[in-house]
Amino acid sequence: MKEVIGIATCRICEESFSTTITALSEAIDIYSEWIDECERVNAVEDDVEQEEEVEEEKVYEEEEEEEEEVEEGDDEDERVSVKRKFNYRDD
Repeated sequence: MKEVIGIATCRICEESFSTTITALSEAIDIYSEWIDECERVNAVEDDVEQEEEVEEEKVYEEEEEEEEEVEEGDDEDERVSVKRKFNYRDD
Protein backbone atom coordinates (compact mmCIF):
# COMPACT_ATOMS: atom_id res chain seq x y z
CA MET A 1 0.00 0.00 0.00
CA LYS A 2 1.27 3.40 -0.93
CA GLU A 3 1.88 5.89 1.91
CA VAL A 4 0.29 9.26 1.34
CA ILE A 5 1.24 12.36 3.31
CA GLY A 6 -1.42 14.82 4.43
CA ILE A 7 -0.35 18.38 5.26
CA ALA A 8 -2.18 21.06 7.24
CA THR A 9 -0.90 24.64 7.28
CA CYS A 10 -1.95 27.54 9.50
CA ARG A 11 -2.85 30.62 7.48
CA ILE A 12 -1.94 32.97 10.35
CA CYS A 13 1.49 31.76 11.48
CA GLU A 14 2.30 29.57 8.48
CA GLU A 15 3.18 26.63 10.75
CA SER A 16 2.52 23.26 9.16
CA PHE A 17 1.94 19.68 10.22
CA SER A 18 2.22 16.53 8.15
CA THR A 19 1.14 12.96 8.80
CA THR A 20 0.50 9.78 6.89
CA ILE A 21 -3.09 9.38 5.72
CA THR A 22 -5.26 6.69 4.14
CA ALA A 23 -7.94 6.83 1.49
CA LEU A 24 -10.52 7.30 4.27
CA SER A 25 -8.75 10.29 5.90
CA GLU A 26 -10.40 13.69 5.80
CA ALA A 27 -8.97 17.15 6.44
CA ILE A 28 -10.41 17.11 9.97
CA ASP A 29 -8.41 13.94 10.69
CA ILE A 30 -5.15 15.70 9.89
CA TYR A 31 -6.20 18.71 11.95
CA SER A 32 -7.20 16.47 14.89
CA GLU A 33 -3.85 14.69 14.81
CA TRP A 34 -2.10 18.07 14.76
CA ILE A 35 -4.03 19.24 17.82
CA ASP A 36 -3.36 15.94 19.62
CA GLU A 37 0.36 16.25 18.89
CA CYS A 38 0.39 19.85 20.14
CA GLU A 39 -1.30 18.78 23.37
CA ARG A 40 1.17 15.92 23.82
CA VAL A 41 4.18 18.19 23.29
CA ASN A 42 2.78 20.89 25.58
CA ALA A 43 2.02 18.32 28.29
CA VAL A 44 5.65 17.14 28.20
CA GLU A 45 6.90 20.74 28.38
CA ASP A 46 4.51 21.46 31.27
CA ASP A 47 5.79 18.40 33.12
CA VAL A 48 9.37 19.58 32.69
CA GLU A 49 8.45 23.10 33.87
CA GLN A 50 6.62 21.69 36.89
CA GLU A 51 9.62 19.53 37.79
CA GLU A 52 11.88 22.58 37.54
CA GLU A 53 9.49 24.59 39.74
CA VAL A 54 9.42 21.81 42.33
CA GLU A 55 13.23 21.70 42.35
CA GLU A 56 13.39 25.49 42.75
CA GLU A 57 10.92 25.31 45.64
CA LYS A 58 13.02 22.62 47.34
CA VAL A 59 16.16 24.72 47.00
CA TYR A 60 14.30 27.79 48.31
CA GLU A 61 12.93 25.83 51.30
CA GLU A 62 16.39 24.46 52.09
CA GLU A 63 17.84 27.97 51.97
CA GLU A 64 15.08 29.22 54.29
CA GLU A 65 15.76 26.37 56.73
CA GLU A 66 19.46 27.19 56.73
CA GLU A 67 18.68 30.87 57.38
CA GLU A 68 16.35 29.90 60.25
CA GLU A 69 19.07 27.73 61.77
CA VAL A 70 21.51 30.62 61.60
CA GLU A 71 18.92 32.95 63.13
CA GLU A 72 18.18 30.43 65.89
CA GLY A 73 21.88 30.30 66.63
CA ASP A 74 21.87 34.09 66.94
CA ASP A 75 18.89 33.94 69.31
CA GLU A 76 20.71 31.47 71.55
CA ASP A 77 23.69 33.79 71.73
CA GLU A 78 21.42 36.69 72.68
CA ARG A 79 19.73 34.61 75.37
CA VAL A 80 23.08 33.67 76.82
CA SER A 81 24.10 37.30 76.87
CA VAL A 82 20.88 38.28 78.62
CA LYS A 83 21.34 35.58 81.26
CA ARG A 84 24.87 36.70 81.90
CA LYS A 85 23.71 40.27 82.36
CA PHE A 86 21.27 39.18 85.03
CA ASN A 87 23.76 36.92 86.78
CA TYR A 88 26.20 39.74 87.47
CA ARG A 89 25.50 41.61 90.67
CA ASP A 90 27.05 44.81 91.80
CA ASP A 91 27.72 44.64 95.54
